[in-house]
Amino acid sequence: MYIHIYIYIYIYVYVNASCANASSNSEPSAPAGECIACAANTYKPLFADLACSACPAHTESQAGASEVSACLCAAHYSGPPGGPCAVCTAGSYCQGYSAGGAPLACKAGATSAAGVAAASACVCTRGKWNWPSGLCHPCLRCQFCLGDDLMHECPGNITARAHSGHEANCTCDSSFAHRSRCTLYVMPGRI
Repeated sequence: MYIHIYIYIYIYVYVNASCANASSNSEPSAPAGECIACAANTYKPLFADLACSACPAHTESQAGASEVSACLCAAHYSGPPGGPCAVCTAGSYCQGYSAGGAPLACKAGATSAAGVAAASACVCTRGKWNWPSGLCHPCLRCQFCLGDDLMHECPGNITARAHSGHEANCTCDSSFAHRSRCTLYVMPGRI
């Protein structure tokens, strides 16, 4: 009889003292004997009296996460659920948890530095400019595009071929000579 009571008390106390996965009673904010959901950026997969574990480096989770795979790469990083996460590659942007931790490609004709978190960090490549529609279009003739989303005009009497990505591509018109600026070229003895 005493053995049965002991087993019953042990099972009752053990089961009722343990918290379900995604919650813990050993968190500092948990009142004695109560289980609370794991905080954001932590998880707990087991039905036991354990503390919630921190998500791996450069990952984040919502409160109440029950698996490490719920920890997704944070903004500026990309990788599989649960990590490891690496700095977002150039030519893409990584919004973090809201995008599922996956990198998103910059729009066609645009690129970005490594480790950016927003589409606004993607700029048109050299020789292209950001058309009002938001798409990257080839730079027009007599213009040059530095890769800053803008189209810059070559100075007076100068032209440039379409798709120019450097001011050095601006050259004097055929009837002008290049000194410090393009000036009208008059052959000697022709005046």
